Amino acid sequence: MQRKILITVLILGLTALGTIAAPLTLEEAHSLALEHNLTYKLAQGKVRSVEAKYQGAKAGLYPQIGATSSYTKMNQQPSMIPGMSTPSENVAVQLSLQQPLYPGVSLSKLPQVAETQLEVARLEELRARQELKSQVASAYYNALSAREMVTITQEAIEVARGQLAKAQAFFENGVVLRTDVLRAELAVGSLRQNLLATENGAALALASLEATLGVSLAGFELVPPSFPQTLATIDSQRALALAQKCRPELAIAQASAKQTELAVELARGGKRPQVALVGNYGWQGSELKLDDANWSVTISARLPLFDGGAGDAKIREAQAGAETTKLVLLQLEQGIALEIQAAVGGLLEAKGRLPLALGAVEQAQEALRISQARYSEGLGMLTEVLEAQSALNKAQADRVGAIYNYYLAVEKLELSMGSEIPEAMEAAR
Repeated sequence: MQRKILITVLILGLTALGTIAAPLTLEEAHSLALEHNLTYKLAQGKVRSVEAKYQGAKAGLYPQIGATSSYTKMNQQPSMIPGMSTPSENVAVQLSLQQPLYPGVSLSKLPQVAETQLEVARLEELRARQELKSQVASAYYNALSAREMVTITQEAIEVARGQLAKAQAFFENGVVLRTDVLRAELAVGSLRQNLLATENGAALALASLEATLGVSLAGFELVPPSFPQTLATIDSQRALALAQKCRPELAIAQASAKQTELAVELARGGKRPQVALVGNYGWQGSELKLDDANWSVTISARLPLFDGGAGDAKIREAQAGAETTKLVLLQLEQGIALEIQAAVGGLLEAKGRLPLALGAVEQAQEALRISQARYSEGLGMLTEVLEAQSALNKAQADRVGAIYNYYLAVEKLELSMGSEIPEAMEAAR
């Protein structure tokens, strides 16, 4: 909590200064989101609400004790009995107690519905936390990726401008035609247009991250993660086993199934006798005399005889709900299995793209160096240089995409499993 407060204070202070850029890691971004994200706050609020409901349900198991009292002042009235007068004051005090003994089902089952609802609310909060972690990571990586695309485009513009200057010098010396200058100018103009698009994309990605975190990131600098020495590895069978153990949705579905079974039992209880204990103890008169009290103890029982079929309808409704919940659980298990398969496949694909993308950059750099050297010596054409530069730009963009697609694939798999990839299967991530 203190760390979250410190981060928030730093954000406010650095926003005011506007000149200092402090690093913001992914872990710190997660902490900010847990503190400020509105969707997660709603999940926390639901837990508090259901907790209060659960406490109220447990209160129904205990005796309900109440007290009533009254004081009456009257004018002196003639008594109907000769020689006696009616008191001008009257005091009444009564204590009452009500205790359900058997409301048609075991008393212990009454708060179980609210208890199950509380369990579901807590599991939903856990899933909201997992989803928020994945959303923050995705937004964080997208912002970093977009920022790197801006840098790549800016560097490409500088290279293109250098090539334009060389083409102009060659043209002035009569080495090349003016068409080379025009092609070089077009290349610079095209890259400048791309820069506008990438800058807008970076601004939108940062705004998306700020919306996810619930705070402004003015004055903060995102920190790129260190690329792992060993890539994450896990097979579908192990991933599915983790998902079956850790996915909150499965536990939610199981709790809902339990809740529907309780609903069936409660519906059946509506057709059984309901027994309660009622006690009263009180005093009444012109003077409050504790030794002149009245008391009574009553055990009441109520048995529904005919309700027009409403009770049977409630039972059938609850039974149908229980069967539906079982189908929902089965459908969820099948969906999670497919989700795991897709996530594991996505991770394998992302890992496979990495060496190809990294190698392509080296090849494109070498191809550009050769084409520039040939052009400088008058052995090559400008179109070769421009094509090589375009290929390098694409290779660099593909490298950035491959790296952050790997990070996103890991996050997607962990969200699908409801758990982080075991450390034994992931090193130096």
